[in-house]
Amino acid sequence: MAPKNILKLMKITLNGKAGPATATGYGIRILDFKFCAGEGFFEQDGGAFQEGQRNRISHNAVFIDQVFIAGGGRVQRHPVLKAGASAPLNRDAQLQSLISAQGAQVPEAVEGSRIYEQFGHDISNIDRYSEFVMSEPAYNYCALPLAVYACRPDQSRGRLYEEPDSANRTPFQRDRDRIIHASAFRRLKYKTQVFVYHEGDHYRTRLTHTLEVAQITRSLARALYVNEDLAETVALAHDLGHPPFAHLGEDALKAVNDLYGGFDHNDQSLRVLTVLEDKYPRFKGLNLTWETLEGVVKHNGPYKKKVSETLAQVQGLTDLQLSGYASVEAQIAAISDDIAYNNHDVEDGLRAGFFTLADLDDVPLLGEMLYNAQKRWPDVSEEILIQEVIRDMIGAMVTDVLAESRARLHDLAPQSVESVRAAGHQVVAFSEDMFEKVEALRRFLWAHMYTHYTLNRMRKKVSRIVEDLYRSFMEEPGVFPENWQEKLAESGGMDDLVARSRIVVDYIAGMTDRYAIKEHERMFDLIWDLR
Repeated sequence: MAPKNILKLMKITLNGKAGPATATGYGIRILDFKFCAGEGFFEQDGGAFQEGQRNRISHNAVFIDQVFIAGGGRVQRHPVLKAGASAPLNRDAQLQSLISAQGAQVPEAVEGSRIYEQFGHDISNIDRYSEFVMSEPAYNYCALPLAVYACRPDQSRGRLYEEPDSANRTPFQRDRDRIIHASAFRRLKYKTQVFVYHEGDHYRTRLTHTLEVAQITRSLARALYVNEDLAETVALAHDLGHPPFAHLGEDALKAVNDLYGGFDHNDQSLRVLTVLEDKYPRFKGLNLTWETLEGVVKHNGPYKKKVSETLAQVQGLTDLQLSGYASVEAQIAAISDDIAYNNHDVEDGLRAGFFTLADLDDVPLLGEMLYNAQKRWPDVSEEILIQEVIRDMIGAMVTDVLAESRARLHDLAPQSVESVRAAGHQVVAFSEDMFEKVEALRRFLWAHMYTHYTLNRMRKKVSRIVEDLYRSFMEEPGVFPENWQEKLAESGGMDDLVARSRIVVDYIAGMTDRYAIKEHERMFDLIWDLR
């Protein structure tokens, strides 16, 4: 049994008069959720935060919108009496509304407590104490109250292989940390987003792209009151399976391995997480939670492709419910990816000289943002103007996603994450108008950037590198590095071409750009270095 502590809801100030509500204020005083680390008091009286400071709010207490946070804990505040209310609100109802406020975490943990006591009807304002005996939580599992449709770490479906919980981190925090410490995550630093890493220090790499996706993801997750840790985890993991040279490398690898199943970077991401990362004595992979794996597999919607060997293995351990939609957190990660790359590809394309600001005039949304920025800042440099346009673009897309998603969630009225999975459609999305503008932007980037002659030349080089490496390893497995020859032998790939192709693809997909270039030079450059 977990040790118990007393959490006091202190000095609950109520108006004792029955009848229509008036603007008399509201407030709640709590010991913070880390237990005895400090007290916080909030009273809406025109000097709310100052009043709180006078009543010893702990140094890390903050007040955000409708949520009071003290020492890492959280209680959603509701008005005791609200101006303009039409129905009478008696004292008991006022206190009950505070204690059982939607989103408040206190009532769910109460064991054998007094919710409230009757008050004398002749007292207009009264202070009472109610004590709540609670099981001490192992951690503060979120910074804000979670919506009913959010994924809660204390309700996770668990991991592929059973492990004891962390004393200080939620399961989703541990997933995030495991991904950040993964070898595949570090290698993203030298993997292409659009430009090969050596072409310029200021272009995005696959790692910086991933970090930008994670930043937008956290912002959207917080605004929609879902679990930021889980959403960020899916964002950080979504591109771990990308091969060197980005989509150019993926196309080349898909083509050369067509006989044995091709290649898909999303499936390779799952393989990285469940097979290729080898850091633990009891299992292969990172042993992530069900919710994280679901998000990686289904963030773009229900899984409708042929089930791969890796996914079949995961399905044998836990059912990811492939026909349903993913959580709100995973859907946020997916749309954040769209927002990030559409905007930073514009910036990188301008930097590379693939198109100019003048070319953007007729692009929906982009042209509008450019016109407004030029109007506001007629004398700034082009570089600053570009930054202003990109900021405005990201802001417009994020605002649109929030408005559309809130409307869809309102219409759906999901009462759990299972309601989201069974919705039959994505609940996190662009509006129809914004979606059309984003599609127009994609068409512009395809015509002016992704098919630019310099990238077509790069495509030729990438195809040559990937094809040469693949065919060499398939035809002569003895040229593999020794540790990969061991993996080949363990998989049966010395004799089985299907198994061999799987190991060859794993080896090439895990390479960074520079390693693939260097490996090709080592194997095919006939001018030996004799120094």
